[in-house]
Amino acid sequence: MEQTVIKTPCTEADADIILCTALDIGEHLLRNGSEISRVENTIERICTALGATHVEAFVIPSLIAASARMSDGGYSEQMRHVKKGISMNLNRVEQLNTISRELCSGAITVEEARHKVEIVKKVEPYRPLVCHIGAALFVAGFTLFFGGTWLDTLGGGLIAVVVSILSGFDVPFTKGLMKPFTLSFVAGSLSVIVCFVGLGNNVDAVAIGTIMQVIPGLSFWTGVMDMVNGNLISGSLRLLQAL
Repeated sequence: MEQTVIKTPCTEADADIILCTALDIGEHLLRNGSEISRVENTIERICTALGATHVEAFVIPSLIAASARMSDGGYSEQMRHVKKGISMNLNRVEQLNTISRELCSGAITVEEARHKVEIVKKVEPYRPLVCHIGAALFVAGFTLFFGGTWLDTLGGGLIAVVVSILSGFDVPFTKGLMKPFTLSFVAGSLSVIVCFVGLGNNVDAVAIGTIMQVIPGLSFWTGVMDMVNGNLISGSLRLLQAL
């Protein structure tokens, strides 16, 4: 990320807006699966590029705390509680990284960056139909990999579509850790049913293939990367959440 320091007079209100914008980008990077080190680095780079002489950022999966001291003495300290948890949307991460680079290079203003962030928050990577087809192919491949027959892949693919549809619903009693548990239970139960009605031959292969759909492998790997980068607390929390 190429960094250009923009030296402009800055009031306390300006410092608040600059840090708030950096936290907006950092918060949504965190919510969409970015590494802790990237979130901290993004906040520091944005504030420095917009005139801060000293920036501190501390991030864990549920909290962002940051402060910035501007070149004219203006100071701002803010905190964000990330309540909705973390999901994986690398399309949004890429777009937010682009906004950060443009802001640091001076290609866009703070107001334009805030507007773009609002747009990115509403962007979905793929249409639901494409997600359902992708889930079916993903599960079919794993079912075949774990020793299933071609008939097993058909049953696993159908279950994958059902699980993909259910994962899009926001049901009160299936939030947080209960959601993957519930989806796994549904996938396992349907695996027994489809084999019972003749759409599969091997219950084990179908069950393992379908449950692979809800295993948080990317979250687990992100937690490992956080620990490798020295963020032991954040990495441990993400690993625990994935487990």
